[in-house]
Amino acid sequence: MSADLETRSNATVLYVRGDIDAYTLTRWRRVLDDAFQRASGGGQLVVDLDEVTFMSCRSILDLAFRAQQHHDTVRVSVVKAAPSVVDRIITAAGLAQWLTLHTDLADVISTSTDPPRPSLRVWTHREPGRGTPTHQ
Repeated sequence: MSADLETRSNATVLYVRGDIDAYTLTRWRRVLDDAFQRASGGGQLVVDLDEVTFMSCRSILDLAFRAQQHHDTVRVSVVKAAPSVVDRIITAAGLAQWLTLHTDLADVISTSTDPPRPSLRVWTHREPGRGTPTHQ
């Protein structure tokens, strides 16, 4: 799993790639904590899951739990272009109240007119043996 945060005038965007599973769950939680802390100043957190290849139920629940904790200060939107199991879990579990589903990132942040500030690499992890780095 790797993640980047981008701060815009009207939202903080969390771009996530790879697998979010039991192996990466601790890192996922740290990334979420950082993202919610950053978004508390702007009021909206957009979690872009388009490049996520697998997302466990536990990781979806962790996102929803944090959204519930911060519901007074942060609105959370989840972006996944194609219908997926993530959408079904959010809907079936009744989590749509805290996690608004969208299919297009541009629709969520379209009101932003200023360019994004430089991205901050939050966490990068790739599995050993696949020719990729671990922590950065």
